[in-house]
Amino acid sequence: RITDFVSTLTGAEIIRGGDGSLLYDLDTQRAAQNSVLAPYSTLIGNKILPYNHLPFEALFITPLVGFPYPIAFGLWTLLAGLAIGLSLGLMDGALPVSRPAGWVMSLPAISYLPFVRSLMLGQNSALVLLGLCGTYAALKRGQWGWAGAAMLLVALKPQILPVVLLLLLLQRHWKTLFLFAGLLVGLSVAVMPVLGVGWPAQYAKLLLGVAGWSDPDTISPAIMHNWRGFATNLFGASSPGLVTTLYVALSLASVGLLAWAWVRSRPQAQATPLPAYQPSRDLLWALAGIVAVLTSPHLNPHDLTLLIFPAWIIGAYTVSGVWGEGTSRLWLLILWAGYALMPLTLYLANPTLSVLPSVTLMAVAAVLLARQMAFVRLPAVAPLPRPSEG
Repeated sequence: RITDFVSTLTGAEIIRGGDGSLLYDLDTQRAAQNSVLAPYSTLIGNKILPYNHLPFEALFITPLVGFPYPIAFGLWTLLAGLAIGLSLGLMDGALPVSRPAGWVMSLPAISYLPFVRSLMLGQNSALVLLGLCGTYAALKRGQWGWAGAAMLLVALKPQILPVVLLLLLLQRHWKTLFLFAGLLVGLSVAVMPVLGVGWPAQYAKLLLGVAGWSDPDTISPAIMHNWRGFATNLFGASSPGLVTTLYVALSLASVGLLAWAWVRSRPQAQATPLPAYQPSRDLLWALAGIVAVLTSPHLNPHDLTLLIFPAWIIGAYTVSGVWGEGTSRLWLLILWAGYALMPLTLYLANPTLSVLPSVTLMAVAAVLLARQMAFVRLPAVAPLPRPSEG
């Protein structure tokens, strides 16, 4: 009754009932959601938790609609747990650190409150995280095909895509981009016999329609840990007209920071073969991970799970000995501050007290990463053997 998984079950219920062409019709969704909730409650008035994801999730769990809800939810949670395990494994392999350090880094990752919250809600954040980690790790190994396939998981949250696609364009990963586009178009066409040829337009119409909603129970910009939430908490009550202007301005500045960092670090980024640690590539991806979160137009607290990706890169450099002691201590302070701030997302009634410090910390981290790439020239570190367990 109180999980976002109700929304996914709503989409699956519509498809199973043969109304796939009406998947993004709110009236159809309301009727289906009442059917899903029937054993427990009924929607009041126009209240609804809309299914506003791409159709692939709903199609994927359609076979589970007939299962008891605890089993369906449990299987989805197991999938998310597998995704976080694979994500950390990929990052551990892409940025090798000692085995004890890897275990220590894994503990705050799997206990990070937004990730725990995503499990409680039945959200897809862990799958999107796997897409980010998979894309980065595959590109680092020169596996452009796997990178393109991993991008399909990133596409489960389309609002994260623009920044990741921009970085791929800047780094000229043309094969990965073309493969991803081809796979996404192919899947979109493949589901048309079930959803109808007009489903992409219907999906876009739904997104535009719900973008302006402001409902604490469904879509609330004030709780979003991004520039939109930052602007809403600063001016939403006193000068609502400034919210969109400030959000757009800060988002453009963030994207500009990413592009500037790429320009300043380009000469170092051309080194081949790829070493275990190469700051210009690794830190640029960490910066992109933070910028993608900040600029996303829709990002609820559980989506901060995606910050595990840049945090692992920064953590790997912190324990690698590549950075100086002072720099490593500063980044450890930032990482632990970000970890400690997250309980505020659940236990403070006023979102301003949690969103403003969280977004400010992300902005500081983004600026420091860009500065690190632009002004602190570190030599690329040759491939290192993984330390022995003894």
